[in-house]
Amino acid sequence: YLLPSQAKQQGGDIAKAEGFYRQLIEKHADHMRAPRAHLRIGWCLYQNKKYADSAKYLGGIVGKLSDKTHQAEAQLLIGHNLSETDKHKEAVAAYEAALNVKKDSSQTEEVLLALAGSLRALDNSSGAAERLKQILKEFPNTRHGDQVLHQLGEIAQEQKNHDEAISYYNQVVTK
Repeated sequence: YLLPSQAKQQGGDIAKAEGFYRQLIEKHADHMRAPRAHLRIGWCLYQNKKYADSAKYLGGIVGKLSDKTHQAEAQLLIGHNLSETDKHKEAVAAYEAALNVKKDSSQTEEVLLALAGSLRALDNSSGAAERLKQILKEFPNTRHGDQVLHQLGEIAQEQKNHDEAISYYNQVVTK
């Protein structure tokens, strides 16, 4: 059931993909892939820039998801939706909820990076720097390494710590 909608989603007809996911849930609510279909509906709404609708939909189902990975993914996507609408305080709460639900998720790096972005948007540079450093500590081979180091350099520069900023920028260019 998911293959046609995944193909449609990848092909660009996201609204049609959303319809397929809704049909799956309507016809097979107890199917083992129904929770994933709920997440895909939220993703389709997000992709169509229906951020409020996506956040509302995911907020309504997150507590019904039994799998912690699905709960964390829903909270991450809720955070992204809220961040897109400049509701960074609420986004921080969603990202933190994602971390609290499943600390060892495969998306932990992404959650920490997004959390740092929302903290920076709220002028909480020290909180953002703490989360960015957490990424480097917990994920030394992170695929986000250059981005993390660059953001740490920006934060240090904003705080007039020029030597520290240069150090972070140098780490980016010498990799």
